[in-house]
This record gives sequence, structure tokens and C-alpha cells, in this order.
Amino acid sequence: SGFAPAQAAATSLRNDLRKAKQLLDNDIRYSQFLLRVSALLPNGTALDQLELSPDSITQPVTLKVLLRNEEAARQLLTSFASSPYITSSTIKGFTTNAPGATYPYAAELTVTFDRSIAQ
Repeated sequence: SGFAPAQAAATSLRNDLRKAKQLLDNDIRYSQFLLRVSALLPNGTALDQLELSPDSITQPVTLKVLLRNEEAARQLLTSFASSPYITSSTIKGFTTNAPGATYPYAAELTVTFDRSIAQ
């Protein structure tokens, strides 16, 4: 009948729209991710190391953050603990860099981000 081609076209369009929605729902905006992570870093800190992949959005990742002083470390931990974009964060360790360096300390953290950080 004449209805079958229209029904097939409608079904095909519905499937294409479903696929497009799935892609957009899983879209990772790395620029948004980086802006939000940088906004979490208080004065006196600098991000030294972060590896990004689609898995790093919802799986634990290691961050290395350089610190000017102990107050910067406290502010960093407070910022991460109160952020809606971080589901968990733990300190793996602190190290001391060269005396007299701009950032004489470094913290290594394990962080799990909420998916909303990149959307």
C-alpha cells in the first residue's frame, strides 16, 4: 500500500534521531572540562599533570597539582570537596620540589569527576 514507504521513512528517521540523541548525551566537551577544572584550582596552585580520555570523565584519574604553600593545599582540598563536579578525591601524596621554586610543593590526588563537568 501507499502507506508503507512513508512508515518506513518515519521509522528510519526515528532511528536516526535516537542515534543522534545517544551521541549528544555521551558528548564530552573537553574545553568545558578544562575550564571547570581550572576554576576549582585556588590561587597558589597550578595543574601539572592530567591525562584526558573519555574514561577519565567518570573513572578515577590522577592529578598532580603544584602548590605555593600549605594554605593553597588546604584551599585545594576544600574546593574539590565542595564541588558538584567531583564525586570523590583522595590525596595520594605530597612532595617537595626544589627550594626557592615558585611552587615548592606538589600534591598527587586521585579524583573521580561527575559526568556533568564535561557537558
